[in-house]
Amino acid sequence: MEIDRPAIQAARRNAARRNRANGEFLVGRTEELMDALLRRFPARSTAVVLDPPRTGCPKATLESLRDSGLAQILYVSCHPATLARDLNVLCATEVYQPAAVVPLDMFPQTQHVECIADLRLRAGAPGTAAEAASAN
Repeated sequence: MEIDRPAIQAARRNAARRNRANGEFLVGRTEELMDALLRRFPARSTAVVLDPPRTGCPKATLESLRDSGLAQILYVSCHPATLARDLNVLCATEVYQPAAVVPLDMFPQTQHVECIADLRLRAGAPGTAAEAASAN
């Protein structure tokens, strides 16, 4: 999902040039499209890659992701402060735990640092196989 139509068109051309048909590119706001899209895929075997603007994600979007029970959330951030704020929301109910946070100095000699946070669904989180097994 991307709000920038030219970026989506470029992604579609790139996928076509590489004969890749296993992806879908949607134009629109994440907070308007995400819930319907998440319902199309089994949460426990689905990963989401977030790459929000410097301002981060809206809290309602983060809460919806947190409540979805996805297997993995990869959060790409260009602003460590908003990453920390958003990870606090995603990890607040202990459904997710950070597996890794990797800083990448893609712009040497500047103050800018990209970070990738890998969040994994906790064993025993609501609806997981571990929880179902402990209930029996």
